[in-house]
Amino acid sequence: MARGPGLALQSQPLLSLLLLAAVASHAAAEANCTCPTNKMTICSRDGPGGRCQCRALGSGFEVNCSTLTSKCLLLKARMTAPKHGRSLVRPSEHALVDNDGLYDPDCDHEGRFKARQCNQTSVCWCVNSVGVRRTDKGDLSLRCDDLVRTHHILIELRHRPASRAFDHADLDAQLRRLFHERYQLPPRFVAAVHYEQPTIQIELQQNMSQKAPGDVDIADAAYYFERDAKGESLFPGRDGLDLN
Repeated sequence: MARGPGLALQSQPLLSLLLLAAVASHAAAEANCTCPTNKMTICSRDGPGGRCQCRALGSGFEVNCSTLTSKCLLLKARMTAPKHGRSLVRPSEHALVDNDGLYDPDCDHEGRFKARQCNQTSVCWCVNSVGVRRTDKGDLSLRCDDLVRTHHILIELRHRPASRAFDHADLDAQLRRLFHERYQLPPRFVAAVHYEQPTIQIELQQNMSQKAPGDVDIADAAYYFERDAKGESLFPGRDGLDLN
């Protein structure tokens, strides 16, 4: 379960402006050789024919800037990002942690979490596809044969005090549109939106058999939403969602 800070929802006109700004950001990023979906990258025109090419901080992994970057690469980048200022997000309690603090996750050739993660003291554990520990900790002899896919994510957050409750139908529609247009998550993967003032719950569900090539992973969409809700957007030039 992912929990967010206090939050309020935008009116429809402001939400529309937010989504239009996202489209404009993509066009500007292509012209300026920056990554419109990941601020934690280094970009240059080193690609074929001077094509803009962007690599994630920390791993040097070439990222596809037309879609979201995987959570594993983002966490790895946060370990090497400068800790001053707010141009890059800072590690928080929601990143992968162990008893010794934040660690540098191991990502596979596709940028996904490896089934086994270890820290610098050779303490190891098994994780699921969201990067959450699912076993007791062991040593380097610990085996994690397969990465267990997480097919259900529950995001829970509370909105700011309001004079009256939100309309559930409007809330449901706006959040579904937000996940589709900002995070590129097909609507079929937003299973439900629950609301009991002031608590909002968003259920994301995605079985491997339902995920088509090119579909955004619910783990990545949920992580981008979390960073936005905390005012630490992973998109360049945006501070996050102040959903009012």
